[in-house]
Amino acid sequence: MVPQQRRILPGGPRSLRGVFFLLLGLLLATNSIGHPNSLALDPSKSESLAQVQRLEQRLKRNPEDAFVATRLAHHYLHRHRAESGGKWIDQADAILAPWVNRTDAPPILLLELADLQQRVHRFEPALRTLNALLQATPDNAQAVLSRSTILTVLGRYDEATLDNKKLAALAEPHVITVNRCAIDSLSGKAKQSLDDLEVVLARPSFPDNLRPWTLGIAGDIAVRLGLDDRAEEHFLAGLKLAPKDTYLLTALADLLLATDRPEDVLQRIPKDTPQEGLRLRRILATPSDDPKRADLVAAFDARLKSDHARAHPHLREEAMFALDVLDDPERALRQARANWATQREPADLLIYVRALQSQPAGSTTEELPDLHRWFRERQMEWPALERLLSKSLGSISDPIKP
Repeated sequence: MVPQQRRILPGGPRSLRGVFFLLLGLLLATNSIGHPNSLALDPSKSESLAQVQRLEQRLKRNPEDAFVATRLAHHYLHRHRAESGGKWIDQADAILAPWVNRTDAPPILLLELADLQQRVHRFEPALRTLNALLQATPDNAQAVLSRSTILTVLGRYDEATLDNKKLAALAEPHVITVNRCAIDSLSGKAKQSLDDLEVVLARPSFPDNLRPWTLGIAGDIAVRLGLDDRAEEHFLAGLKLAPKDTYLLTALADLLLATDRPEDVLQRIPKDTPQEGLRLRRILATPSDDPKRADLVAAFDARLKSDHARAHPHLREEAMFALDVLDDPERALRQARANWATQREPADLLIYVRALQSQPAGSTTEELPDLHRWFRERQMEWPALERLLSKSLGSISDPIKP
């Protein structure tokens, strides 16, 4: 069972990394290059499957056909988004791999390649792909927003802000506002950003297709500020509009776990969910004396190992799993440290600090001061995490030099 003592919530912004590619085709101005959204086919329909099979045959006959490669990759990435599972990523990766670093790749294919790369946490390659795309088409709004989002995931907030400013002539004002608030909320302007988002959400003219994304970001900010009631209100409002939204379900589950409501987590998350983050939350919400829990734990561990073999690791989830389910601090720290080297969202910082805190006294004297310095330099506002950092540093002499 989830411990009775209150835990610190992860605090996002998972919505940026997980949702923005879903929105781009609807949100950006017409002068950008769009995704081949017509390939978002319904796999339950035989005619859709037949179309995909024809495209696969065409690509076998001509692997250099960039148009077909783009359409197929988009389809597989759409399937992965809807169903999770490594096989769709593997298929998209196989199609797009020959186009990495090629100078003749069309911009629309490069967008799919960047989408793939960010999903498997190859963020630096994704930035290179987007830079190449923007060299060819400087006014591509999708690429600019994508780069701004990845820079935010990496904790490079000044660069992300510069890209967001470039969107002024390329994207809807609402997109720019929401993205700006997401970045600013991590760099000293959390309260103002939350207020700004709530103001735009209250306007009847605010686009409905932006609301789940925006409500998720607002909820994340409220979590970090310790405003649990406001956070829950935003997550529930987002789920009312998008009941199957993975990010919103995960964020709400974390809030429910942190406030000792595991039964609500089990009611909200489907038993057969394929999504790793949601499966982990179901395990965390399952009582330790439940006879089915051991099988859930074993299956989840096997899935993590399979993802490692495919080079698609979910390091943050594995660190949480090792620390909170397996009680394996060594594995938790190993994965949290590797995860931090790849991405630097608030939730990544939290699990890294918690993993360090679980180690023997005196064994992590260098890492904790470095993390505290990183936290302070970015002026991140998260009182609960700041208290945890200060407590962890309490036994270290002169931990931070000015």
